[in-house]
Amino acid sequence: MAVLTVDADLAPTGGQYRRLPSEISANPFGGSLLSFAVDGYVRELVAGEPFAGIARVGIETADAATADGSRYIETVSGTFTITATISGVAQDDAAHGRDVYATDDATLTFTPTGTKIGRVIGLDGTKAVILCNTEPAPGIATNGVRSLAATGNVTLTTADLGRVILLPSTGAQAITFPASADCGGKTITFKKTTADAVAATLTPASGTIDGAANNAVIDAANDMLTVFCDGTNWHIIARQIA
Repeated sequence: MAVLTVDADLAPTGGQYRRLPSEISANPFGGSLLSFAVDGYVRELVAGEPFAGIARVGIETADAATADGSRYIETVSGTFTITATISGVAQDDAAHGRDVYATDDATLTFTPTGTKIGRVIGLDGTKAVILCNTEPAPGIATNGVRSLAATGNVTLTTADLGRVILLPSTGAQAITFPASADCGGKTITFKKTTADAVAATLTPASGTIDGAANNAVIDAANDMLTVFCDGTNWHIIARQIA
């Protein structure tokens, strides 16, 4: 839920600068707290969703997205500190490393509801210095493996680059890649893990895959395909097809 109406200076220190694919409706201001929606795309923080970081710069409403994942938000992610207002903060909170939660893209609280973003490590005047830690996008394991649902079409994000995508498909699936311009030099590996004789159709969001608009050879148990992006098109560089 977005409440910011102007940029907020949270004075972030440390962390990693990342470009994360956003929801079509996301229009954060600089300093907006962000979360991952269930589909893995980033938006202004919604209580209960995994913490994705803070927006480095705002996105103008006029910068219209055409679909979820069609544009990116520049974020500060990982482990970093911010300086922000929390009602009732005191030195004792810093001494005990009190946990901090967010209920929207600008509101912080000690009440254990909403999304946990970190803990208090100090005070700067009347404001809290908060050590933040972000979480991975939903459905993406930290060991580099993501298992898709058994049915339903999926649009991958740049968070899936370099990962092994497991396909427990029980019905035909359409799997769309991220924009090629954001994937140069990266690979994705796909492996089917069920015996159902149904195809997973791999489709670039732009460009081709081995010169074709899509590829649907993965249709049997243990079929495996690795694709590489040159920044414009995708190329099959390894395959094990029954």
